Amino acid sequence: MLNRLAVLVVLQMATAAAAQPAPGDLRTRQPRSLKELIVPPTDRKPLERAARADQSAVLSLMLSGDGRSAPRLSTLRLVDSAAPKVFARSGGDWEVRLIGAETVTYRISNPVTDVEVENPPGSRTPFSQVRQTGDVPFDLIVPLSRNGRALGVRRVDIVDLTTGRTVISTPVRGAR
Repeated sequence: MLNRLAVLVVLQMATAAAAQPAPGDLRTRQPRSLKELIVPPTDRKPLERAARADQSAVLSLMLSGDGRSAPRLSTLRLVDSAAPKVFARSGGDWEVRLIGAETVTYRISNPVTDVEVENPPGSRTPFSQVRQTGDVPFDLIVPLSRNGRALGVRRVDIVDLTTGRTVISTPVRGAR
């Protein structure tokens, strides 16, 4: 019985020694992180980052509060960023139309007329709507992707739904 036990111990030691990596093997180094401790480096696949399709256009507009001049586009910049979540919006009197492989729309409020001020204490309503006068700068961030997929936008139109007029129509060059 003692001989069998001795043979088992010797066999275990021999198999453990055979399982040890060679001195130059990468598996002999100490793990530097918990992940290396759990998953040996030889079994790990390199991490790959998914290519993001999120891109937005920033339209810097100059609007006229008194209607004396036509709205104009100051600058249009393309930025790599997470797209704002605007497609669920259903309110507003301006419609932003993204025209490309498909046409996608969403609504926003007219930035000239959608301004409220706080009423004095004791008023029947807490806020009053006011109309701006003079030049009104307005930056609009337009998503060029939806659900991580590029929309192929070639042009952005903003249409005033109350008058039916096109506020701005601008090509978008360089979008994915």
